[in-house]
Amino acid sequence: MTIDSAPLHRARQLVARRGGPTHFLVRYRGETIVDDRHGVGEHALFWPYSTSKLWIATLVWALYNDGVIDLDAPVANYWPAFGRAGKHSITVREVLHHRSGLPRVGNPVGAQK
Repeated sequence: MTIDSAPLHRARQLVARRGGPTHFLVRYRGETIVDDRHGVGEHALFWPYSTSKLWIATLVWALYNDGVIDLDAPVANYWPAFGRAGKHSITVREVLHHRSGLPRVGNPVGAQK
């Protein structure tokens, strides 16, 4: 298999410069191409931020297109537990636009503070 190494090298440098715990994993057709870890062990877990955006956006668009979800409705209409602790009025659109006012999570899953 041939992979253009220049973009991959730039991506590896970007991940290394991030400065926090990271795991940069690239797999292609079942083969591991890159498995770089910076400040984390073999069994570290991470929040799937950017990797999930494509799939979440596709799912939300399909639900919206089918008339199942209203982007201006509160998230709690679809996920009642989300509405706890004063979050009852945050809309789906606000979450998708990163304008919900929720704090970001700063640690890998299961990290000790």
